[in-house]
Amino acid sequence: MNKRFFWIPLASLCIFLSPFALHAQKYDPAMYQELHWRMIGPFRGGRTVSISGVPGQPNVFYMAPNNGGVWKTTDSGRDVESNFR
Repeated sequence: MNKRFFWIPLASLCIFLSPFALHAQKYDPAMYQELHWRMIGPFRGGRTVSISGVPGQPNVFYMAPNNGGVWKTTDSGRDVESNFR
């Protein structure tokens, strides 16, 4: 039997039924009420040249972005401060 007779009806069925499968679910807005936007990382965001951790200190990282400076965090990125002030 030719495979085309199997795949054409299957593709047609998928195209026909896709609008029903893509129907969005309703959600309760109260579920997201406690979420707030916050800044993560340095305010001088952008591309990063290098990030390096310190062996033996799992929470300490240094970061060097393309736009200059070296940033250090001692709490796994929660607070980031510049090393050159």
